[in-house]
Amino acid sequence: SPAARVGAGAIPRDDVAALIRDILTNLPPEYDVKQLEEKGYLFFKDAKHLSEVRLVVEEGKHRMVRRILANSGHPVIGLKRLRLGVIQLDDLPEGTARELTKEEEAWAERLLKKKKSGAGND
Repeated sequence: SPAARVGAGAIPRDDVAALIRDILTNLPPEYDVKQLEEKGYLFFKDAKHLSEVRLVVEEGKHRMVRRILANSGHPVIGLKRLRLGVIQLDDLPEGTARELTKEEEAWAERLLKKKKSGAGND
């Protein structure tokens, strides 16, 4: 299967309002909150319960995770990539970078060679 659930849990009830407030406060300035509400994108604004789901995806294309969860009745309000192959992103702030370890660099080079040779392409 292209996606496997590896963990899920309810977000503690006391944290839900703060999480929603954080999401709404940190929307990019070009977002029109009123328009987002009118289109139904802020459906979670008054939620009392939220859950966190962790997935392992071998290859995600075209908003696959969002579509799979929405089609099973669980719309996504946020995504965070934790790992890319062997590269652990940990708490790397958005928009920043770090040096790769020797193992990570070797993995990336193998991946690029495979891609260039056409191996694994359908």
